[in-house]
Amino acid sequence: MRRAACVLVALVFFVTNLVATILPRKDLTNDPRFEAAGIIAGVSRENDLIVVPTGKLEQYLPYSFDRPEVLSLHHLLVRYDHDVSAAAAFLRQRVEETHRKGHSVFVSEEAIELSSGILELHGIDRNDVDELWSEYLPRRESCATYRFLSMRRKFGVRVGSREWNVYRMRKR
Repeated sequence: MRRAACVLVALVFFVTNLVATILPRKDLTNDPRFEAAGIIAGVSRENDLIVVPTGKLEQYLPYSFDRPEVLSLHHLLVRYDHDVSAAAAFLRQRVEETHRKGHSVFVSEEAIELSSGILELHGIDRNDVDELWSEYLPRRESCATYRFLSMRRKFGVRVGSREWNVYRMRKR
């Protein structure tokens, strides 16, 4: 009898976790990053260059929204061994090449205001990031906004959110 009660309790916990946590995470409509990718895709075209910080945006845009030209700032810094000058040179080349082909360049504000975790990971500081974007910031124009709910939880509920802009970078 006691064993049956333990199995029943375990089953109740499993089903509760499945319904309340696991299944909702499988539904992309519950993923704020998927929604953000849809907003970015809505203002861009197929061969436009889209610069994002890292994470799910760089996965969703090419595979779910046919936006193959996605550049992750995190992966760019890894590629150039955390050398901001080398990453900036590559970014400049890609931006100029994209504009020369007649396409637009879009940048998520999250890529401009990199999180402290990414800064720490690459051993860079805010001044390095400001230097990377210095020539582009005067040429930006906001074309969309998305809201991202913080992954921070309080009593099981996500708290805090932030609106992020998507910028189109004008040609020189």
